[in-house]
Amino acid sequence: MRAVLSLASILAFSACAQAAPPASDSAPAMPQLSASDTIEMCLYRERGEGDPARCVFEYASNCIDLSGDLPTAAIRESCYEAEAEAWSSRMSASLDVLMPAISGERRDVLMQAQQAWVQSTVRDCDFVGSFHPHEPLANAQAAQCRTERTAERALLLRNWVESYSR
Repeated sequence: MRAVLSLASILAFSACAQAAPPASDSAPAMPQLSASDTIEMCLYRERGEGDPARCVFEYASNCIDLSGDLPTAAIRESCYEAEAEAWSSRMSASLDVLMPAISGERRDVLMQAQQAWVQSTVRDCDFVGSFHPHEPLANAQAAQCRTERTAERALLLRNWVESYSR
């Protein structure tokens, strides 16, 4: 019986393989999603009972994976920077909604907190990068740190918009 099932599986697989359209070098490649699109799709997927923190590094991980077997530190850095920029845009959008929804005194406190967060992030991520004597790797590690910190801040501000801007 196992032999019959194995043979049937092999025949079915070979039939599927033969039915698939032949690979063509001239076929257009599907464009890679932007960091913003990837984050948006992930946050939509995680809506409800999901965890938005799972979206951190989703773009950068895919970007690095698509770059080949041995991505260079420069490629890793550029993937992290692209994702950090997308999270930064989301953070700015949240601030644009939150600022007019709160009182002047609270706006001042939030702006001070935001400035302190920027300074802390720069220093923390420079510190993380300083452990690597090879400059490209140090830059990639610092970029990874900035991506993570920016995403965390963007998600926090998103929660504040939901809680305090109504």
